[in-house]
Amino acid sequence: MAVTAAVAIGLARAPLYEQVQAQILGRIKDGEWSVGQIMPNEGDLAREFQVSSGTIRKALEVLEDLGILTRRQGRGTFVRRTEVAAPCPHCGRPMTGPPIKKERKPHG
Repeated sequence: MAVTAAVAIGLARAPLYEQVQAQILGRIKDGEWSVGQIMPNEGDLAREFQVSSGTIRKALEVLEDLGILTRRQGRGTFVRRTEVAAPCPHCGRPMTGPPIKKERKPHG
């Protein structure tokens, strides 16, 4: 993934978890981890990125909130999609699933 000088400067000013998040997302987009694939555990990622496990955890939480990853207790972290989900028109949070259709109840 090519990084321009302006992007690199912007990332250098960003919090560390955001820098790690951007690198993980770049690797997902580059195909290093594909949809449905399990990610390395937090400890392995922390060693690979040379950051604390708390920094990795925060980066993964943000990517989960964006709909990129899904985390399952005791099973691991999995790639859910390669693009950030569209924002919800009501609350602005990423929509990570299909829209919920409410059934209309008959009046009367």
